[in-house]
Amino acid sequence: MPPDEFFAALAETGAAAKFKALEQAFKKALTELRVYRVGGSARVDIYVLGKAASGEWQAPHTTSVAT
Repeated sequence: MPPDEFFAALAETGAAAKFKALEQAFKKALTELRVYRVGGSARVDIYVLGKAASGEWQAPHTTSVAT
């Protein structure tokens, strides 16, 4: 999914300012950004994939758990 779409959904949360800062950090450090959500409805792995200035691909990972 495009990162703008992913981060737009997070703008509605109580931590919106923190997510905006995280989005800006990713956009500054990485190009060709994409966000991948993998998994079921209760637990979803989220990967932010992008290319660093060195040319290496990097993919920070987190997990989202729906309660």
